Amino acid sequence: MITQAGNEGIALVTGASRGLGASISLLLAEKGYTIITVARTVGGLEELDDRIRERGGNSFLCVLDITNDSEVQAACQTIYSKFGQIDLWIHTAINPAPLNLTHQIEQKNLKRSVGVNILATSHLINCVHPLLRKTGQAVFLDDPRLSKKFMGIYGSTKRAQIELARAWCLETANLGPKVIIHTPSEMYTKTTLTFFPGIRETDISTPDDEARKLIDTIFS
Repeated sequence: MITQAGNEGIALVTGASRGLGASISLLLAEKGYTIITVARTVGGLEELDDRIRERGGNSFLCVLDITNDSEVQAACQTIYSKFGQIDLWIHTAINPAPLNLTHQIEQKNLKRSVGVNILATSHLINCVHPLLRKTGQAVFLDDPRLSKKFMGIYGSTKRAQIELARAWCLETANLGPKVIIHTPSEMYTKTTLTFFPGIRETDISTPDDEARKLIDTIFS
């Protein structure tokens, strides 16, 4: 159990168990941050925790379904009670709905994406905003692959997520916290494989490379 913040502060990473979320958690830990890692998968978070500790870092595991409002509220209250505030929030959680023809969209897939990509993001903003206070930073990840055939669910819900972030960015421009919208290059992740199953790892960027670019953006 972590009882105090790392030298550089506290970073909250939602969707931390794999991909870019895991890579950015490791890099921030190396920079001296205590990482609050959030995901639904216990095994993924435990593995990430081991890797963070191997590098001399600290992490605080938070097994959480971000679509459960009461769980999110309870987690943020715990974070407040333990740390008082956070310095950085990076939101990498996303639901990449299966590809489908728009006129054959399955409502259960649409509802799941709306729940994760829009409703959960909105509720997280509500709950995390007070933790960031005026000096914190929040980071969202845009995706240029939105207006493509068969990607109606992902494209529409991801675009809505980013519009929430853009509005929050404008609203907090003078008062804080600072909201950053970053567009990473296409990288080899589960999300990419959902849309392009034949793509090879050597054809595109890696989560580690994109995490380094994101770090540069945050601290530039």
